[in-house]
Amino acid sequence: EEKYSALVEKFVLNPVIGEYDDPYNQKKGLLTIPLSKDGNCIVYGATGNGKTTFLTTMCYGLLKNHTVEELNMYIVDCGSETLRMFDKAPHVGGVITSVEEERITNLLKMIRKEIEQRRVMFSEYGGDYESYIRHSGNEIPNIVIMINDLPRMIEQYEWMQDEIFLLTREGIKYGVYFVVTASNPTSIRYKL
Repeated sequence: EEKYSALVEKFVLNPVIGEYDDPYNQKKGLLTIPLSKDGNCIVYGATGNGKTTFLTTMCYGLLKNHTVEELNMYIVDCGSETLRMFDKAPHVGGVITSVEEERITNLLKMIRKEIEQRRVMFSEYGGDYESYIRHSGNEIPNIVIMINDLPRMIEQYEWMQDEIFLLTREGIKYGVYFVVTASNPTSIRYKL
Protein backbone atom coordinates (compact mmCIF):
# COMPACT_ATOMS: atom_id res chain seq x y z
CA GLU A 1 0.00 0.00 0.00
CA GLU A 2 2.82 2.39 0.85
CA LYS A 3 4.33 1.75 -2.60
CA TYR A 4 1.19 3.18 -4.23
CA SER A 5 0.09 5.64 -1.53
CA ALA A 6 -3.27 3.92 -1.05
CA LEU A 7 -5.89 6.29 0.29
CA VAL A 8 -7.97 4.78 3.05
CA GLU A 9 -11.33 6.46 3.62
CA LYS A 10 -13.08 6.15 6.94
CA PHE A 11 -16.17 3.88 6.73
CA VAL A 12 -15.39 2.97 3.08
CA LEU A 13 -14.43 -0.69 2.61
CA ASN A 14 -11.99 -1.10 -0.27
CA PRO A 15 -9.41 -3.63 0.96
CA VAL A 16 -6.18 -4.12 -0.95
CA ILE A 17 -5.82 -7.76 -1.97
CA GLY A 18 -2.75 -7.56 -4.18
CA GLU A 19 -0.97 -5.86 -7.03
CA TYR A 20 -1.84 -6.09 -10.70
CA ASP A 21 0.56 -5.92 -13.62
CA ASP A 22 -0.57 -4.57 -16.98
CA PRO A 23 2.45 -5.14 -19.26
CA TYR A 24 0.64 -3.89 -22.37
CA ASN A 25 0.24 -0.42 -20.82
CA GLN A 26 3.46 -0.74 -18.79
CA LYS A 27 1.53 -0.13 -15.61
CA LYS A 28 1.24 -1.66 -12.14
CA GLY A 29 -1.23 -0.83 -9.42
CA LEU A 30 -3.14 -1.94 -6.35
CA LEU A 31 -5.87 -4.53 -6.75
CA THR A 32 -8.77 -3.84 -4.40
CA ILE A 33 -12.24 -5.19 -3.71
CA PRO A 34 -14.58 -2.16 -3.46
CA LEU A 35 -17.21 -3.63 -1.12
CA SER A 36 -18.73 -0.25 -0.21
CA LYS A 37 -19.08 0.68 -3.88
CA ASP A 38 -19.94 -2.67 -5.50
CA GLY A 39 -21.41 -4.75 -2.66
CA ASN A 40 -21.06 -8.46 -2.00
CA CYS A 41 -18.29 -10.64 -3.38
CA ILE A 42 -18.23 -14.28 -4.53
CA VAL A 43 -14.88 -15.94 -5.18
CA TYR A 44 -14.80 -19.13 -7.24
CA GLY A 45 -11.88 -21.54 -7.44
CA ALA A 46 -11.07 -25.22 -7.29
CA THR A 47 -9.50 -26.69 -4.17
CA GLY A 48 -5.95 -25.46 -3.78
CA ASN A 49 -6.38 -22.38 -5.98
CA GLY A 50 -6.08 -19.80 -3.19
CA LYS A 51 -9.59 -18.98 -1.98
CA THR A 52 -8.55 -19.14 1.68
CA THR A 53 -5.44 -17.07 0.93
CA PHE A 54 -7.69 -14.52 -0.75
CA LEU A 55 -9.97 -14.36 2.32
CA THR A 56 -6.97 -14.12 4.66
CA THR A 57 -5.54 -11.24 2.62
CA MET A 58 -8.90 -9.49 2.51
CA CYS A 59 -9.40 -9.89 6.28
CA TYR A 60 -5.95 -8.52 6.96
CA GLY A 61 -6.54 -5.53 4.66
CA LEU A 62 -9.86 -4.72 6.31
CA LEU A 63 -8.57 -5.11 9.87
CA LYS A 64 -5.39 -3.12 9.20
CA ASN A 65 -7.15 -0.11 7.73
CA HIS A 66 -10.35 0.18 9.78
CA THR A 67 -11.17 0.64 13.45
CA VAL A 68 -13.72 -1.36 15.41
CA GLU A 69 -16.02 1.68 15.12
CA GLU A 70 -15.87 1.37 11.31
CA LEU A 71 -15.97 -2.41 10.87
CA ASN A 72 -17.33 -5.55 12.53
CA MET A 73 -16.64 -8.96 10.98
CA TYR A 74 -18.11 -12.43 11.39
CA ILE A 75 -16.48 -15.45 9.78
CA VAL A 76 -18.01 -18.84 8.99
CA ASP A 77 -15.18 -21.17 7.99
CA CYS A 78 -16.50 -24.36 6.42
CA GLY A 79 -13.14 -25.04 4.83
CA SER A 80 -9.75 -25.64 6.42
CA GLU A 81 -10.56 -23.50 9.49
CA THR A 82 -7.48 -21.40 8.74
CA LEU A 83 -9.51 -18.25 9.33
CA ARG A 84 -9.58 -19.04 13.07
CA MET A 85 -6.42 -16.91 13.23
CA PHE A 86 -8.69 -13.83 13.20
CA ASP A 87 -10.82 -14.95 16.15
CA LYS A 88 -9.01 -12.72 18.65
CA ALA A 89 -9.05 -9.57 16.50
CA PRO A 90 -11.16 -6.87 18.18
CA HIS A 91 -13.16 -6.33 14.96
CA VAL A 92 -14.18 -10.00 14.74
CA GLY A 93 -17.35 -11.04 16.54
CA GLY A 94 -16.49 -14.69 16.07
CA VAL A 95 -15.16 -17.41 13.81
CA ILE A 96 -17.70 -20.22 13.42
CA THR A 97 -17.07 -23.66 11.93
CA SER A 98 -19.49 -25.67 9.82
CA VAL A 99 -20.46 -28.01 12.68
CA GLU A 100 -21.73 -25.16 14.88
CA GLU A 101 -25.31 -24.97 13.57
CA GLU A 102 -26.65 -23.04 16.56
CA ARG A 103 -23.99 -20.35 16.26
CA ILE A 104 -24.59 -20.00 12.51
CA THR A 105 -28.35 -19.77 13.14
CA ASN A 106 -27.79 -17.09 15.80
CA LEU A 107 -25.51 -15.14 13.47
CA LEU A 108 -28.14 -15.09 10.72
CA LYS A 109 -30.84 -14.00 13.20
CA MET A 110 -28.57 -11.24 14.51
CA ILE A 111 -27.82 -9.98 10.99
CA ARG A 112 -31.56 -9.99 10.11
CA LYS A 113 -32.32 -7.98 13.29
CA GLU A 114 -29.46 -5.55 12.57
CA ILE A 115 -30.73 -4.92 9.03
CA GLU A 116 -34.23 -4.20 10.39
CA GLN A 117 -32.83 -1.77 13.00
CA ARG A 118 -30.75 0.00 10.38
CA ARG A 119 -33.73 0.26 8.04
CA VAL A 120 -35.53 2.28 10.73
CA MET A 121 -32.46 4.33 11.76
CA PHE A 122 -31.45 5.22 8.21
CA SER A 123 -34.93 6.17 6.97
CA GLU A 124 -34.57 9.78 8.17
CA TYR A 125 -31.20 10.20 6.44
CA GLY A 126 -31.72 9.00 2.89
CA GLY A 127 -32.32 5.34 3.69
CA ASP A 128 -28.83 3.95 3.13
CA TYR A 129 -25.55 3.51 4.99
CA GLU A 130 -23.52 6.14 3.12
CA SER A 131 -26.19 8.84 3.60
CA TYR A 132 -26.60 7.96 7.27
CA ILE A 133 -22.85 8.26 7.96
CA ARG A 134 -22.61 11.52 5.98
CA HIS A 135 -25.67 13.30 7.39
CA SER A 136 -26.59 11.91 10.81
CA GLY A 137 -23.46 12.84 12.75
CA ASN A 138 -23.51 9.27 14.12
CA GLU A 139 -21.12 6.44 13.43
CA ILE A 140 -22.13 2.81 12.99
CA PRO A 141 -19.79 0.07 11.75
CA ASN A 142 -19.97 -1.72 8.44
CA ILE A 143 -20.56 -5.43 8.90
CA VAL A 144 -18.74 -8.03 6.80
CA ILE A 145 -19.78 -11.69 6.93
CA MET A 146 -17.27 -14.05 5.34
CA ILE A 147 -18.36 -17.58 4.50
CA ASN A 148 -15.58 -19.86 3.35
CA ASP A 149 -17.20 -22.59 1.21
CA LEU A 150 -20.84 -21.49 1.14
CA PRO A 151 -22.04 -24.58 -0.82
CA ARG A 152 -20.71 -26.85 1.93
CA MET A 153 -22.63 -24.88 4.57
CA ILE A 154 -25.84 -24.96 2.52
CA GLU A 155 -25.39 -28.69 1.89
CA GLN A 156 -25.37 -29.22 5.66
CA TYR A 157 -28.11 -26.70 6.44
CA GLU A 158 -30.29 -26.39 3.34
CA TRP A 159 -32.88 -24.19 5.11
CA MET A 160 -30.27 -21.42 5.41
CA GLN A 161 -30.08 -20.87 1.65
CA ASP A 162 -33.16 -18.65 1.37
CA GLU A 163 -32.21 -16.69 4.50
CA ILE A 164 -28.73 -16.00 3.11
CA PHE A 165 -30.26 -14.94 -0.20
CA LEU A 166 -32.48 -12.38 1.59
CA LEU A 167 -29.65 -11.06 3.76
CA THR A 168 -27.24 -10.68 0.84
CA ARG A 169 -29.87 -8.82 -1.18
CA GLU A 170 -31.06 -6.48 1.58
CA GLY A 171 -27.84 -5.96 3.52
CA ILE A 172 -25.79 -3.93 1.02
CA LYS A 173 -27.95 -0.83 1.40
CA TYR A 174 -27.43 -0.93 5.17
CA GLY A 175 -23.66 -1.50 5.29
CA VAL A 176 -23.86 -5.29 5.60
CA TYR A 177 -21.68 -7.16 3.10
CA PHE A 178 -21.12 -10.85 2.37
CA VAL A 179 -17.90 -12.31 1.00
CA VAL A 180 -18.30 -15.99 0.09
CA THR A 181 -16.28 -18.66 -1.65
CA ALA A 182 -17.31 -21.64 -3.75
CA SER A 183 -15.55 -24.17 -5.93
CA ASN A 184 -17.51 -23.28 -9.09
CA PRO A 185 -20.41 -21.09 -10.27
CA THR A 186 -22.85 -24.00 -10.52
CA SER A 187 -22.49 -24.77 -6.79
CA ILE A 188 -24.41 -21.59 -5.87
CA ARG A 189 -27.98 -20.90 -6.95
CA TYR A 190 -28.20 -18.31 -9.71
CA LYS A 191 -30.43 -15.90 -7.78
CA LEU A 192 -27.76 -15.54 -5.08
